[in-house]
Amino acid sequence: MRLPHLTTSCTMRTSILPQIFLTPYPQLPSINEVHLQCNVNASVPLLQISSNWDTLGPFQIGTREAEWGADPLRYHGGFQHLAHNTASLFKSSLTTNGTVGWSTAQFKPTSSPGHGTMTISFNSSVADWEFLRSIYGWSGIQYQAWARGTLVVCPEFPALPRRDASDAIPVTLHISPTVEYFVDKKPYFGGDMFGYKRSPSVLHLMPGVPHTLDIRITHDIRAFSGAMPPALEIAIEADLATGGLLAEPERAIVPDVVDGKLAGRGWVSIPVRNERAAGSIEILGILVEENGNTSPTVGFNEGNNTLFRLAPGQSRPLKVRITDFPTNATSIPLLIQYHVEGGGSEIEHLSTSLAFPAAKSIYNSHIFTFLHPSGIVSYAALRPPSPNATCRSPSPDPPILLSLHGAGVDVHSDSVQDVYAKLPDLCAWLLLPQGVTLWGGDDWHLWGWADVEAAISSIPDWMESTGWEGPNVDLDKWVVAGHSNGGQGTWYALTHRSDKIIAATPLSGYLSISAYVPYHMWHETDPKKSGLILTAMNSYRHELLVDNYVGTPIKQGHGQLDDNVPTFHSRRMRLLSQEAGWETEYIEFPGRGHWWEGVMTDNSLPAFVNHYINEQPEIPPLPSKFSIVVANPADMGSRGGVIVEQLEVYDQLGKISIDRTNATTWVLRTNNVRRWRIGKERPGLALPKNILLDAQSFHIFGTGDMFVKSTKGKWKSVHSQSWREKERSGKQLGALDAFLNTRGHFTIVLPPAAQKQPYHQELAIEISRNLYQYYSADSDIVEDIRYMTGEGNVILIDIKDSKSLGQSATDMGLSINEEGISMQDASGKSKIYPMEPGVGAIFLRPLGPEGVAIVVIGADEDGLRSAARLVPLRTGVGQPNLIILGKEAGWKGVEGALAMGMFDSKWQLFNGFL
Repeated sequence: MRLPHLTTSCTMRTSILPQIFLTPYPQLPSINEVHLQCNVNASVPLLQISSNWDTLGPFQIGTREAEWGADPLRYHGGFQHLAHNTASLFKSSLTTNGTVGWSTAQFKPTSSPGHGTMTISFNSSVADWEFLRSIYGWSGIQYQAWARGTLVVCPEFPALPRRDASDAIPVTLHISPTVEYFVDKKPYFGGDMFGYKRSPSVLHLMPGVPHTLDIRITHDIRAFSGAMPPALEIAIEADLATGGLLAEPERAIVPDVVDGKLAGRGWVSIPVRNERAAGSIEILGILVEENGNTSPTVGFNEGNNTLFRLAPGQSRPLKVRITDFPTNATSIPLLIQYHVEGGGSEIEHLSTSLAFPAAKSIYNSHIFTFLHPSGIVSYAALRPPSPNATCRSPSPDPPILLSLHGAGVDVHSDSVQDVYAKLPDLCAWLLLPQGVTLWGGDDWHLWGWADVEAAISSIPDWMESTGWEGPNVDLDKWVVAGHSNGGQGTWYALTHRSDKIIAATPLSGYLSISAYVPYHMWHETDPKKSGLILTAMNSYRHELLVDNYVGTPIKQGHGQLDDNVPTFHSRRMRLLSQEAGWETEYIEFPGRGHWWEGVMTDNSLPAFVNHYINEQPEIPPLPSKFSIVVANPADMGSRGGVIVEQLEVYDQLGKISIDRTNATTWVLRTNNVRRWRIGKERPGLALPKNILLDAQSFHIFGTGDMFVKSTKGKWKSVHSQSWREKERSGKQLGALDAFLNTRGHFTIVLPPAAQKQPYHQELAIEISRNLYQYYSADSDIVEDIRYMTGEGNVILIDIKDSKSLGQSATDMGLSINEEGISMQDASGKSKIYPMEPGVGAIFLRPLGPEGVAIVVIGADEDGLRSAARLVPLRTGVGQPNLIILGKEAGWKGVEGALAMGMFDSKWQLFNGFL
C-alpha cells in the first residue's frame, strides 16, 4: 500500500502529572518476582507481557451478539472476578459433557516484548466442531471465551517502584480482534474486531507490578472465516506513550499528486491523540514551517467551529486543507500549535512533516480526498476517461463505473486500482470509493454509502483542482460493480438507488448479514424481541427488496468453489429475481474460489461492462408495472420518480405498486405507506398528468407534489413542509443506527457537574474511541450541549431528567428521573421500569428538523455501560430505536431486555415490547 509517511518531533514540557491510574490486581507477586520479568539493564521502562495465559471457554454466542452482553460468565459475576482454579467447571452448551474448565494459551512476542500474538483454539476433544457445523452450519462454530495474562511496566533500573500516583507510566494498549477487555478489572468495551489499529486505549500504569489483562474472545465467521477447527489469533500491542500530544504519521490521509497538483481540494487528515492523564489539549492552529519561518498556507479545521479539543486519552482526526501546494512538492513541514488545560497561557508546538506520494499521470488511477458528510476527510481512487476512449457520437457526458471493494481492502493498493486495467479505454469515470474504512464503513450501508455519494459529488471539485480539460461527467448515471462485501454493496445500490443505475455486476456477494451467518446461536428470547432485531436490519436485507431493481440489467458472477461466500447467495438472488419477474444473467466460474486475479474482468464481464458504458450508457426503462419496496425511507432513493417519505409503522415493509400502462394516468396501490412525494423524473420516463391513488384521483403538477394518508386511511395532497418540525423525517428515520446519518462531527455530552462521576468521562472517551476506531468518525466531548462545536448528531450520557432532555422526551411518552423510566406507547399502554441495579437504557430522540441524539442512561455504572455497548459500531447487531436493559442482559443478551421497540412517524413507540 502507498501510505504517506510523516516524521514527528516534539518540543514540550516533559513533566507529567497523572491523576488517573490503575491499581494492581490483588495477590500480586513480590517486587523481586516482578524484576525476574524485566531487563535490569534497561535505561528506560520496558513493557513485558506474560507468556502463559489462562483461558476459559468455549461458550455459545450468536452472530454479532456480543454488544448485547450475552456472556454466560456474567452469571457467575464476570470473568474478571473469577480466580483460576483447575478444578472449577462451568456449563457450556458447546462442549463434551456440557462443561468446560480452564486451559492455557501461549503468548509469543514479535517485534518487541510488548508486542505479540497468541492463538486461541479448542480442539475436538473439547467440542465436536464437525458435528456442530454439520447441524448449524457456520453458526455452530462461532464461540466466545476469555483469556487472562499480565502486563508489567518495568521500572528504570536500579530504582524500585514507589506505589504512588506520580509513578504511573503512560501506556497505549491495542488488542485485536476483541470487543472488550479489562485491565485490573476496569472495563474497556469496543476493542478492535477488524484490526484497524486507529485508536488504542491510553492507560496510566504503576511500574514494577503486574497488571491483569482479561480479554474476551469472540470468533466471528465474517472476520475470521470458517476454517476448521475454529481458531483465531489475538494480537496485543503495548507501547510507552508520550504523555502529551501525539501525531500519528503513518495514518495521515493525503491525496496523490497528479501532474504537479493535489488531486481534490487539498484535504488532509492527521490523527492526533492526547496521551496525558489529565488536562485537555486545545489545538489552536497549524502553520507551514520552512527555514525557521512559518506561514498560514493551510486551512485548519475548515468548515467547523475552530475549537478543536482533545480530552485525556482521546484520539481524533485533525482536518487540514492545503491551500497553497508547491508544484511537485514531496513534503510539507507543519507546526501544530496547542494549549494544555491548566498550563497557563503558554502555547506549545508539535513539529511534523507531511509527505506526499510520487507524482502520477492524471490518466492513471490515483487517490483524491474529499469530505464525508460527517465532516471527516475521506478518500477514493479515481481514473478519468482515457484520451483513447471510444465514446458514442454525439457523446453524452460519460457515466461513472462505480466499483466497490470487499472487506479488508484499501483502495491505495495497486491491485485494487488496477482492477479494470484490462479495460483501459472505457468512456467512463472509474471510481473506487474507500467507504471510509477497510470494510466499507458499515458494509456500504449508511456510513459507507454516504461516503460513496460524497465521492461521486466531489468529482467536479477534482476537475477544478486539477485543471481537467477532458470530458465532463454525468453524476446521475452509474454502472455498479463489486466483489464480496462489495458485491453485497452492489445489491444495496440496486435495491436503494434504482433511478441512477444503468446496469450492475454483483460478484460473489452475500444476501444480507443475517443470511450470511444465521442467528441460530443467539440466546433464546421472546419471539417479539427477535422480530425487533430483524426489523432493525430490514433495510439491509436485500433479499426482501428485490422488486426495487426489476428493469435493471444485471450480470451476476460467482466462483463455483467459493468457501468464503457460498454460491447459494448468488443462486438465491437469481431465483428471487425471477420470482419478481426479472431475469438476471449469471456466470458460475468453474474451478474458481472466492477471489482470483482478474475476477472483475473475467469471462464475459468485460463485454457486459463495455456494452453499458460505451454502447448503451442510459438508465433503462421501467416495466409498465413496477414496485418500490421500502424498509427505511431515510436511505431509500427514488424509483420511477417516486420517493417514500414515511411509513405507517416501522416494523413492517412499505410498498407502492405502480401501473403506468396508461402513460398519463398512473394507478398506485400502497401498503404501509403514510407519506410520499414526486421526485426528479427518471431519465426517459415522463411523470404522469394524473394518478389514481388507492382509488382516489389526483392531478400531478410536478416535482415536489406530496401525499399524506390520514388516520382514517384517506389520502390528501399537501404542500407545506411544516410537518418536518414535529414528525420523524429524512435522516431521523431508521433504527438506532440512524445516528450515523450525521451532517457534522459527533458531540458527546457529559451529565451536569452535580451528577458527574469519573466513569462518565471514561465512558465518553470510550465511545469517542470506538467511533473513531470503527468509522474513522470524529467526536467532540463537551460538558454541556450548549458548548457544541458542530451541527452533527449527539450522544447524551446519563442525563436522567426529562426536563433536561427537552419537550421531545415528554412528546415521546417518556418520563425519566432517578427513580425510574416511565414509557407510554402509541396505544396508551404504559409501564414503569424502576432504576434497579444494572438497569440501563438507550434510545433515539429528535435533534432539530433532521438530526438525532442518542440518550444513554443507567441506574448505576453497570447499567450505563451495558446500555452504551449498543451505540452503533458493527453491522448486524440489530438495535431498534429504544432499548431498556435489565441486569440479566449481561448473560442473557436480548432476552435480558426489559423493553424494546421502534418509534413511529410521530416519535411514539409502536407495537413494541413493554
